[in-house]
Amino acid sequence: MRPLNIATYLVLFLLSLFAIVLMSFNYVTWYFVPLAVCIASVSFVKLASRLQVAQKEYKTGFMAMLTWVGSISAALFVCHPITRKIFIPLSREGDYWTGLLLYIISSICLAWLFKELLKRIPSPRLKER
Repeated sequence: MRPLNIATYLVLFLLSLFAIVLMSFNYVTWYFVPLAVCIASVSFVKLASRLQVAQKEYKTGFMAMLTWVGSISAALFVCHPITRKIFIPLSREGDYWTGLLLYIISSICLAWLFKELLKRIPSPRLKER
């Protein structure tokens, strides 16, 4: 399959954002929101990478930040239920934004720590006879 051009990715991104907003108001269409989120995410990354190639600055900038978050995504998947159990009850008392901000920051920090700890664990090797 040949790659799409920038205008197509931009249209896909905008239409999927529009679809996310519209489909969030109905219970039945809510099931299709993850599909629109995936389309928006892929088209956004394609647009950002094309912009990054045009600027020729991959080591610093927005794509470097997204690459780093992608490197901790597995650890984030494991760690976020732990931090959710701790910080979401704060939001029930009325501090919605404080609980959400603490949840996001602590999840990212815990995932980074988890990834760093996993680097230090030696990988198992079979003994040679």
